[in-house]
Amino acid sequence: MKTRNFRVFSLFFVFVCIQLIIFAPMTTAVGAKSDFRPDITIRLGHIEEALKTIEAFSEQNAKSQWSPRSLIEGTLKGTQWLDPDRAMVFGLVLSEKSIEQKPKMAVLVPFTEPNPEFAAAYGAVEKQGYYLISLPPGQGGNIGKKLESALVQNAQDPQNRLLTVDIAAARALAKAKPEIEDMIRKARQGIEQQQSTAMEGPEAFEADQAEAMIRSFLNFFEQVKTFSTGLDLNRRDTAFFSEVLAAADTELQDLIARAMEEDAQSLLGKMEFSDKLGMQFRSRPFDISATTAFTEKYFGEMYKTMGVDLQGAASVVAPFTGETAGAMAIEPAGLVIEAVSCIKADRDLSVNYLESEYIPWILKTGEGMTEMYKKQYPDKDIAPVFVKTEKTTVADIPVVGVKGNLPIVQDPGDDIRIFEMPLRMAVKDRCLLVTPDDGRMADLMAQVAKLKPAPASGPLMEMTMDWGALMRTMSAMAPEQIQSSHKEIPDTGTLNYTLDLSEGKVRSRYAMKTEDIKKFMAFVATLDPVPAGPEQDPAPAPSPETKQAEPNPEPDQSTSRSSSEKSRQPSQKQTKTGQERFSKDEPRYWTEKGGLYLAYGNIDAAVKHFEKAVALDPENAGAHCNLALAYAENRKFEKALDAMDHALSLEPENARYLHARGWIRVQTGQRQKGMADIEKAAEKGHPDAVRYLDRIAPRHTREDSQ
Repeated sequence: MKTRNFRVFSLFFVFVCIQLIIFAPMTTAVGAKSDFRPDITIRLGHIEEALKTIEAFSEQNAKSQWSPRSLIEGTLKGTQWLDPDRAMVFGLVLSEKSIEQKPKMAVLVPFTEPNPEFAAAYGAVEKQGYYLISLPPGQGGNIGKKLESALVQNAQDPQNRLLTVDIAAARALAKAKPEIEDMIRKARQGIEQQQSTAMEGPEAFEADQAEAMIRSFLNFFEQVKTFSTGLDLNRRDTAFFSEVLAAADTELQDLIARAMEEDAQSLLGKMEFSDKLGMQFRSRPFDISATTAFTEKYFGEMYKTMGVDLQGAASVVAPFTGETAGAMAIEPAGLVIEAVSCIKADRDLSVNYLESEYIPWILKTGEGMTEMYKKQYPDKDIAPVFVKTEKTTVADIPVVGVKGNLPIVQDPGDDIRIFEMPLRMAVKDRCLLVTPDDGRMADLMAQVAKLKPAPASGPLMEMTMDWGALMRTMSAMAPEQIQSSHKEIPDTGTLNYTLDLSEGKVRSRYAMKTEDIKKFMAFVATLDPVPAGPEQDPAPAPSPETKQAEPNPEPDQSTSRSSSEKSRQPSQKQTKTGQERFSKDEPRYWTEKGGLYLAYGNIDAAVKHFEKAVALDPENAGAHCNLALAYAENRKFEKALDAMDHALSLEPENARYLHARGWIRVQTGQRQKGMADIEKAAEKGHPDAVRYLDRIAPRHTREDSQ
């Protein structure tokens, strides 16, 4: 389906994104309570702290002279004037009469002091403690009392996240209904026209299927009062989240209300699986049959396009409590999975159920997937995706199974690679057991025999994924020319996912440690380019003049080279791209590359590079400072203070070094000495020290007291 067929959604979201990029919306001040809310609300908070975190691992810092800070500060005419404890808010209200009419849009920008340059640039109207801008800019601040009041009120809400987007889905869809119907009609006409003119095109039913899919989605979102999504970003964690609030008296609200039993008993709460399987998952008891039926009703058409028919799934899963625990690993040869699913107490399942219902449903699903692959690769010989395997016995219990054979074609001219998924299944003690082979089945049976029920707790579903292990597998599965360019992928922590239902809401969250993201980006920055032939030059190294690549006393603060570094004029040679490079015999080579490693979180590599720089030039104060910061990031504070003292012995009045030593001392608990260093740096005009004393130190004091 062509993009133009979704123009109503483009109208909603693309325009909002453009405004977000221009104005970086946030939350604000005071106002009277009101039930009115915009159709779309965007909030962006804690810009300064977010910029620090972004700059700590942004690849852009090493490859471009334009840093996130410079772009934001250029757009906002600086950031020092913004109120760090409040956030900007963007609001959009669609017309009640027709979506074709101009919507009301405005941005509320809080400040601690006015910024005339910003006001002049965007036609902002100054209010009490905030600017108000009607969009497009230049139209003054007359947006109506209801919208302004809503923005002010929204600004009073606690803003613990960097970015939040709230969409009043059901209300927005109701306003856009005529436009949506027109969109569906034109989409159908476009598909039918393609069918009539294409030599080889979709079959006739696909127009009906496309319309059914769109209407199913719309019917679902008509049950959503508010859809929220956004980003949490700080020095500890980075997370993407979403939240769906069900409208009153809807199927969705009813499903959420009865999906989780309040007094449910968990059997698998302490079930443990091999840590060699990098993806661990579990769910607590819930109404899996009702959830599956709901999913089929509103998203079944989408699953059909993937060859999966959910119509029979609701009856197949009816005997189960919804509680599942397991682990799996994606390996180059295929998927290894072991899992346990609990069976309801009033259902007496046996191997007969597996052979008569469960496995036939898997095989039928496989038939649909096989047909999908045959259409995708008409010139390939596609074998059945799922086939039944032999029946065996383990510990006197019958074991049956299927084997998945998913075809992978990396290039139309390549042969098919088979991604295997062996599944052995057995029923024991109210549990369905799934393993890759009979040997593991015996171990799992022994574990299940020891399980005891306990009150259920925790979110509805949760999963942890070893990100480094997954990336290593993906690298091994890649074409050979790409594999050869990859170095050993480091351990980069886990990606954590949670899904929960409560208070009429569906909440999901993906999260990783910020340090783990920095480590992974550091690895990506060291990758060699894919060989492209002898006639092409290699990709240029980051420019040694890129200031953002140098390490910072805090993960967000820009630094400049020391005076001793500036006085040196190392020999340079030009690449064919015009970028400068340094010899490995020069200290600057090691400080620049060490700064890159430090910015991306590869601390051990940064330490080695700075140590080399110090060995080559013991009188280089900047190298000693950088080494101190790397030691501090590695929690080697005694070494860090020694190195920083050495830097200050060479340049006693350097404000940057004073501020850095103060920061290190604060990290070690020497707060009084640390603050004395930072205050001295601030007296000398160091901007980061001034900012720390004015804004960050008071906030950290509040956080420490909570």
